[in-house]
Amino acid sequence: MAKVTGKAYISLDGTKLHSKPDGELSVGGDIKKAQTSVHGLVGHSVEEIQPGKITCTLVHTANIDVVALKNWEGNAVFETDTGLRYMVRDAAIEDDITLKGAEVPVTITGRPAVLI
Repeated sequence: MAKVTGKAYISLDGTKLHSKPDGELSVGGDIKKAQTSVHGLVGHSVEEIQPGKITCTLVHTANIDVVALKNWEGNAVFETDTGLRYMVRDAAIEDDITLKGAEVPVTITGRPAVLI
């Protein structure tokens, strides 16, 4: 029977973060659109290239400097509990960082994700 993903772990440059289990990965890359003629499907054209994106909510601890987090740049990994690991290279924190109680929502963007 196949393993089913239940949660994911987020790492920045090899350091695992205390993230909530609802992390998401948007693979990014070529966004294609079907091109048709009177005969039907001709093929697909690339309309745009989107970045890879990891969104998650961190549990804030004394070890997380939100200013340093906002300025972080490097490689991010989205690792599933089924063993698959996806890297978003040349990544950075997108938008502003907001610390609300014990939670810090984070969006990380970079090159399209690749399986490692």
